[in-house]
Amino acid sequence: MSYFKKSPKNRSLRKLASGSEVQGVHGTEDRSVLNIHEDLSIGATMQLAAEVEFPKRSNKRVLGIDPGLRHTGWAVIEIDSGSIQYVASGVINTDSALPIAARLAQIHANLNEIILNYNPGSAGLEETYVNKNYSSSLKLAHARGASMLTVSILGIELIEYPAKTVKKTVVGNGSAPKDQVSRMLSMLIPEIEIKSEDESDALAVAVCHGLHC
Repeated sequence: MSYFKKSPKNRSLRKLASGSEVQGVHGTEDRSVLNIHEDLSIGATMQLAAEVEFPKRSNKRVLGIDPGLRHTGWAVIEIDSGSIQYVASGVINTDSALPIAARLAQIHANLNEIILNYNPGSAGLEETYVNKNYSSSLKLAHARGASMLTVSILGIELIEYPAKTVKKTVVGNGSAPKDQVSRMLSMLIPEIEIKSEDESDALAVAVCHGLHC
């Protein structure tokens, strides 16, 4: 189901959005809307938010996001009384041949469709830090901005968590290495095979957010 109206004005952005790729999508719900086929401009999204009555959101369902310009991991879970129920997860891969602005549009478009499809009640994002590679930090900041804007436009509460808080929540150790976090997630959610670090990081953020919100 799509909430967008067709408009020839936004076909160029729709073409850019459809050039990106959502890989590693797991879950039991209908994911057909992940094929970008309607208008996904920011203007259309804002109109959607203003005019469309969204389905009632469950506070138990949360979205975790691990933003990146090349790969943006995402995960949706439900937590009820400390019990974790897996819903879906995957990675948004942008087209590296495109300029940064177009790749940010791809992140926005795909994340927008994921949110509309799975209807989380809130979202979590890991806090960023500036490393020695300023170019990489700037690209990460762009991707974070696109992700945060998309979540905000759709009226979803977004909370940021320090990396140590995420690790401590999942593993019990704020300094745990990524492979240890991934192994713990496999124990907490045995029905899924985690296929990438980006997906693992997004699942970790989702679990952290679900247990804290």
